[in-house]
Amino acid sequence: MKKIGIITLVISLLAIISLGSYFIYKNQTIQKTDVLPTNTYTAIPNDETTTISFDDVTSMPDKIGVDLGVENNFVVIGHIESYNTKEYDRFLSELKDKKDTSIKVIQYTVEGDALLTKIIYSAKENKFYSLIDSTRDKFSSISSRICYYNEFTELKTEEYQTSDTRTITSYYFTDEEGKDITLFCI
Repeated sequence: MKKIGIITLVISLLAIISLGSYFIYKNQTIQKTDVLPTNTYTAIPNDETTTISFDDVTSMPDKIGVDLGVENNFVVIGHIESYNTKEYDRFLSELKDKKDTSIKVIQYTVEGDALLTKIIYSAKENKFYSLIDSTRDKFSSISSRICYYNEFTELKTEEYQTSDTRTITSYYFTDEEGKDITLFCI
């Protein structure tokens, strides 16, 4: 009986330690401000500034339906249908014309959790800034629930056909380690 009590105590202590590190790790991982750049910086030495802000993405609630996404100017990409695609068309047009522009996108996991992406293009610098916010993905590993910020100079695309003959365009960039990072697919 004494042996069972010791085993139970050890298991209980391990569970408490595991849960404690889970909550500490979770809080550190989800700290969005730790991985985001400052909101405003000087883009060119002539006092012009480019505002880089991701607050409109990170401040969204955990549950984001199509209506709320469209109301907040997101392109909402569902499993079958996309909404507010005029924002997508605007982004592509302004990008083609080499104008400062941005796009916000919501895609959903199979379970229905929102993955948010924002891309900002600075024409002055010919540079992209992106944030992928996967903090709402409750079915991912805790270490994957982060905001991933990056800067890059080339937005790449790749088209492919689905089994039901739809054409999907994937937007991605290659990071410094040579890894392709998908931003969104529409």
